[in-house]
Amino acid sequence: MALQDTKGGTIMGHLLPDGQQAPHSRERLAYTINDAVTVSGLSRSTLYREFKAGRLRMVSVCGRRLVDAASLCSLLGLQP
Repeated sequence: MALQDTKGGTIMGHLLPDGQQAPHSRERLAYTINDAVTVSGLSRSTLYREFKAGRLRMVSVCGRRLVDAASLCSLLGLQP
């Protein structure tokens, strides 16, 4: 099962036979907070709480906070 993002891509794509993630041009590696709220159904507060608890990875790029897509998928209990 994969979540659909707001652009029609998926959070996680298909796995190769050796378990590696297959690249896909429409997949996103990270989401803005607002997009992560949309695709996950979780609130902003919950996302930040999970980040602070160490259960969700976020990165800052040029002052912009992004949610790691694989981490979000893992938090939701979805398999890639």
